[in-house]
Amino acid sequence: MANSDTKLDDKKEIERFLVSVFSKIQDRNGQSLDITLALPTLITIISGGSQQTSEKQAYDFLGPAACQLAVRVIVANEFSELSSYQYLEPVAEEFNSFKRMNSLIWKEMNLELIKPVLPHDIIQTIAGVLLSFVGLSAVETFIDSAVIQIAALKLCEIVKNKICSEVQ
Repeated sequence: MANSDTKLDDKKEIERFLVSVFSKIQDRNGQSLDITLALPTLITIISGGSQQTSEKQAYDFLGPAACQLAVRVIVANEFSELSSYQYLEPVAEEFNSFKRMNSLIWKEMNLELIKPVLPHDIIQTIAGVLLSFVGLSAVETFIDSAVIQIAALKLCEIVKNKICSEVQ
């Protein structure tokens, strides 16, 4: 497992780290996220080997869109009993910025162990890689836990505000 001395040029340590982290991410059926096809590209991106290449730029471009779509799929599936637009749209809008989601995933993956420090938007780049090599379901699985946490908090706030406004 990675330690605080992990260097970006230590690709074997990064590979072990990524395999370990992604093996703990499971879909709703309890299956680990299989990143086999995406692993070489993830290693290159995490290690800084493709800082400004057109390939990395493509993942940077795809990642936010993949996250936006995956957020809506997760919210619709997880909170299907609240199929009303008045509830789901404000929840989806909570993800117009990925700052909170990135922070949760960052902590969950222990990305602070990689040195030098990676930018927080690396989460969207990873999502772009997963979309390209594995598909949207991999992006959903990758961000699922963070999305559900944030969405549940937002829904509680919406319901609380609705109840308070009805009482007044």
